Amino acid sequence: MCLKKSVLVFVLLLMVSSAYADDVFTEYNTIKDKALVGDEFVFSVTVDNLRNETDSFRFYSPLTFFEWIFRMEPSSLFIKGEESKTVDIYLKPYDDEMEAGNYAITLNLVSNNYSNIETEMVFNVEILSYEDTIESELILPSRIDTGEDNLFRLRLSKDYDYDIKNLSVELKSDYFSERRDDINLEKDGLEFEFLVNFGNEIEEGDTDIHVLIYRDDKLILDRVETINIAASGDITEVGTPENGFLFYKETIERVNNQNAVSFESYTKKLSGFQKLFTSFSEEPTSVTKESGYYTYQWDFSLEPGEGKIISIESDYRSFVYGLIIVLIIVWLLYLYFKKDLSLTKRITSVQHSSENISTISVLLLLKNKSLCKIKNVKLMDGISNVVEKPTDFGSLTPIRIIKSEKGTKLLWDIPVIEGGAEIAISYTVKVKAKVIGNLPVPAGIVKYIKNKRRRIVKSNKVTMFS
Repeated sequence: MCLKKSVLVFVLLLMVSSAYADDVFTEYNTIKDKALVGDEFVFSVTVDNLRNETDSFRFYSPLTFFEWIFRMEPSSLFIKGEESKTVDIYLKPYDDEMEAGNYAITLNLVSNNYSNIETEMVFNVEILSYEDTIESELILPSRIDTGEDNLFRLRLSKDYDYDIKNLSVELKSDYFSERRDDINLEKDGLEFEFLVNFGNEIEEGDTDIHVLIYRDDKLILDRVETINIAASGDITEVGTPENGFLFYKETIERVNNQNAVSFESYTKKLSGFQKLFTSFSEEPTSVTKESGYYTYQWDFSLEPGEGKIISIESDYRSFVYGLIIVLIIVWLLYLYFKKDLSLTKRITSVQHSSENISTISVLLLLKNKSLCKIKNVKLMDGISNVVEKPTDFGSLTPIRIIKSEKGTKLLWDIPVIEGGAEIAISYTVKVKAKVIGNLPVPAGIVKYIKNKRRRIVKSNKVTMFS
């Protein structure tokens, strides 16, 4: 009797639990599912109370170690019977160093009055990287005066639907440091002007200018612009190299700050291979070849205050992409036409009798050289002057044995051969022939279908020796 009562109570609990599972319905709309680290994700959640009595609900994480902070507005959720209410859920990671990428956040909605009324919700979000979101462009002056103020411009823009607040930017090198604070980056972007003075003790050569971007005084981006500064009297030269994937561009600008005409010369040395892929903004004055290298020289004069720009660009991308395409085509043709099966034929033994009857043992090795299984393989082997029907077959027996005036043919039907597998087929046959010296034996043949084309593979040539 106690057992029956226990079973009845258990069934009632299952019915109640099943009923509770249908007592609440949730759905949400995405307001903001892509955000930078530190910004909040926002979802609008609608909860339907399907029961006929007022209930209160709350969200919680089912995970012991939860990496997210969440809050609900309004903070309380009371819903009358058979009514619904909408709240906003705000989510952000605990760790401001969380990597950019896609994440799925699980929250459970549970009734405060009935613990069995519970449902799970999953919010899919994407954390964006500052590197891909904020774009910066440093605009250099056409002439850099190492002893005076130089006007540098910095443009900031963003690929983000929301304002990025609390930013600071800094231009920094070994010779200067200029900073702007309290910046809000909006949809139209921003442009800043910096008066930069290198000082009179600057060293000639490459100089790195760092574009540093902070948010809440935390460094989020560090981009480097390299310029080359060289002085010759009052002639100023600025070289700006640009490096990319299989691409290099160098822009050289010379400015005459003297009160008289200056006669200038610039040279560039290239190998024979580099020469094929290099172009110039203007043709050089002369080209000389020595020890396999080409030296390009530009001779020009500069009036007072006049400047000269020469651009040299080496682009290997078209050549490399074309080479890759050719290699891919060759590889595809190889895969299409290559033979996946190999057939090896061996005469393992020859025994002679006094009646000019020879007993021959034949071994056929069929191997699948590919990684894929091959189906419906047909194998045929033949031999001449057969006296008796072949016998002593190994693991596979031929489906047909055909005897004609030209000889006897054996046919095997192999349903499938796995990738990398090898099948051994053997048989013994008596032929009316006494071998003197050596005697050629017909090759075996394999037929199969690949890419809707019939493929035929022949075995090696075999010779019987006396």
